[in-house]
Amino acid sequence: MSIFDFIKIDKSQKEPVYLQIVYQTINAIRMERLEAGKKLPGTRAIAKELGIHRNTVVAAIEELKTQDWVVVVANVGTYVNNIERKSKSLPKNKFLQNQLSIPFYRNNVLEFSFSETQKELFFTDGIPDYRLISPKELSQFYSNVLKRKKRTETKIPAKNFFFYEQLCNYLNVTRGFSINKKNILCGNSREMLLNVLSQMLIKNGDVVAVAEYNHYNSNMIFRQNGAKIITIPMGQNGIITNYIENNFKTGEIKILYINSQNQYPTTCNMTTQRKKELLNLATKMKFVIIEDDLDFELGWYNDTPNTLYKQNQSAWIIYIGSFGRFLIPGFQTYFIVGTDDIISEANKYFSYLGNFDYYKEQALAEMITEGDIFRYTRKVLKTYQERKKMFAQLLHNYFNDTISYEIPNGGLSFWIIFNIKISLVQLSEKCNELGLYLPKNCLYQNQKHTAIRLGYAHLNEIEMKKAVQLLHLAITNLGNDFVK
Repeated sequence: MSIFDFIKIDKSQKEPVYLQIVYQTINAIRMERLEAGKKLPGTRAIAKELGIHRNTVVAAIEELKTQDWVVVVANVGTYVNNIERKSKSLPKNKFLQNQLSIPFYRNNVLEFSFSETQKELFFTDGIPDYRLISPKELSQFYSNVLKRKKRTETKIPAKNFFFYEQLCNYLNVTRGFSINKKNILCGNSREMLLNVLSQMLIKNGDVVAVAEYNHYNSNMIFRQNGAKIITIPMGQNGIITNYIENNFKTGEIKILYINSQNQYPTTCNMTTQRKKELLNLATKMKFVIIEDDLDFELGWYNDTPNTLYKQNQSAWIIYIGSFGRFLIPGFQTYFIVGTDDIISEANKYFSYLGNFDYYKEQALAEMITEGDIFRYTRKVLKTYQERKKMFAQLLHNYFNDTISYEIPNGGLSFWIIFNIKISLVQLSEKCNELGLYLPKNCLYQNQKHTAIRLGYAHLNEIEMKKAVQLLHLAITNLGNDFVK
């Protein structure tokens, strides 16, 4: 079967043409309509047959290569690589051979975007250094809660109201909110919260608008719940609000998912004026804003930032945040803030998800009341501030004019744009050869940008120097015309 038998381009869709090619090709490979090992036509032939620009086809092939769905052999051609079929052909042990084949539905929307590594030195898209706060010290909070529990107690309350009360007080002080226990609901991850909100707000075919670049996981959650994703162009100050008003009718967009601060992955911030425009637009065009603000705790601000929710705590805004994101994962908690009716409805979903650790929440509440959370925050922010300055200096020393970047005032990563021609996929492979893991979810390459999002906070001084040196060596080895 030819590749042209299943690729149907619809230029009226908001989804970029190259992504339409990518998704349809992946589906064809999965369904084995394109057999593993089959050689694809050249990019010029595909472009001519589909009536599109060759660069669009090149971008699609590059994306397929990045996800390992095709193998490109220089000066030979591009071949189909069915990564799912490979797993089927693995040698089976005697136990597995005796099992029945279990029928299940393959998901044509979700993809696993992250890969594991055994490398000791690695970059991320921006995670904390969990070594800074001693796990032993944190476990003591939990242990103290358990010790005080009466042995005769057998029933655990449906909700830790003490924790919710303390968390509300904490958020009202640190983020300028004015909320109570009826306005907030906690969960174990952003993805869980976002999935619940999607089930509540989205029906099949609803339009969800996201920034031009966005969290991969968030996009997949929306798609999985039946949403049609459209992207909004970004400028230096965040998404371009005029684009929404000029290209969509009132009621056409159901949800706008946005980082008003530390936009992922570019780390840029929306101006106060842009935020006001967006708030007015949401009311006028009747769409819900889901404001993702997970990096709030990891920022250096002279004044409390004016989040969209802080400016207008209306029914049109649902806020997603985190508490203790710099603590080890078992002590982190995530939350949504919204109107009473939104939280009440979301609580119905959580009631059957088993998403509740009374003792962890009690320990976190005591961290707030005893002031330890403020002590931990000061400690990690001081360390991350020093590491941020060091990372910026290393980038300047090793790369100079080869890259462009701005030092972010929040979050734990840099958005780095290359001023030279370079294949980021090849760069990742070269880094891997040298002992440095550069994950694919940090790479952003299209006709507009060649950029990477590099997290720095998880690296100490020695690790950071070594990582930057290896990155520089990898680029140099690729044959680019620059030296330290």
